Amino acid sequence: MEASLINLPQIRVFSRSIAATLVCLTASTQAQTSTASKVDAAMRALNPQTIRGTNYDICFPADAAEYEALGKNAILMVRASSAIATELPLKSVYITVKGARTNLQRVHLEPKVEANDKSSQVAFYLLPVRFMKSDAALAADFSGARQGFGMMQFSARALPKEMPAFARLDEYDQPVDADMATIKEVLLREFPDIVTGL
Repeated sequence: MEASLINLPQIRVFSRSIAATLVCLTASTQAQTSTASKVDAAMRALNPQTIRGTNYDICFPADAAEYEALGKNAILMVRASSAIATELPLKSVYITVKGARTNLQRVHLEPKVEANDKSSQVAFYLLPVRFMKSDAALAADFSGARQGFGMMQFSARALPKEMPAFARLDEYDQPVDADMATIKEVLLREFPDIVTGL
């Protein structure tokens, strides 16, 4: 399986800098399937650099009213890249808490971009704040054999310092349906250089 290097995230309240980077290195001991192994070996022979990677950014609501309008969710931006074009878009992004997997709702998908022998694509998801208060793991499945690509870990003992007090102290943080108009407003406000087609 591919080795992964994970940087601890720096989560912020709505700024456009990339928060953390996870790079999947090309050291491989065993592929998930023989097909995936052959494809990865071929890609390494052509290019010894990274086969796959993800950058992500977690944005908290700007105030309590926006928190409610977003259904008690933050917005997660994921930029995924792969040397295998057919692996994008991501099949799913999900969070696992106590062995239970919850798929995140995708709210916007940007067109795929081809550059430097790689494909990349940006997608936005709703990330329930309550999961960031738990021992939880965030991961993604690519379109293809590569699944369970680890992105980051959350801890109930170390909440993100950027989490606003109204979210941190909310004991009734069960996520609900978000207002799509608010989602659109936030995406256009916070990611004007990324978001198109809204």
